[in-house]
Amino acid sequence: TCLAAALAGPVVGAISGAINNIIYGVTMDPISTVYAFSQAGIGIVVGLMAYYGALKSLKGTLLTGIFGGAAAVVISTPLNIIFWGTGNLWGDLAYAAAVAKHFPLWQASTIDEIIVDIPDKIVVLLLVAALFKGLPKSLMSLYQSNHRIESLD
Repeated sequence: TCLAAALAGPVVGAISGAINNIIYGVTMDPISTVYAFSQAGIGIVVGLMAYYGALKSLKGTLLTGIFGGAAAVVISTPLNIIFWGTGNLWGDLAYAAAVAKHFPLWQASTIDEIIVDIPDKIVVLLLVAALFKGLPKSLMSLYQSNHRIESLD
């Protein structure tokens, strides 16, 4: 999702992320289908950040990871609550601790999403930025959208 978004923009990032989750959900794990929305959100955020040059610096890449993770948190938290009534599987310890401290369900689920998604997206974006910078210029030229169409007449 993130590499497609960085290369081809937010629309392609959103579509590739959503399709990935739908295919994986249909073939392997039905739970993944629900998170197609989350992947689409990540693709949009990362694609926009990349379009505006955020992946050209370490600071921008880290911010892109944080914003991409935040998009995942905002979209995934309600999905977790609607479909499962809890947080995500990997953040269950944080979720259980928050519930034990009498946090509301939505806050407990948000906490576990933050703990899981933000670090995950930062690592992913660091890898994507490294790949992005290492790609040959001939390949990158296929994805450049800086050219203006003069006329189709």
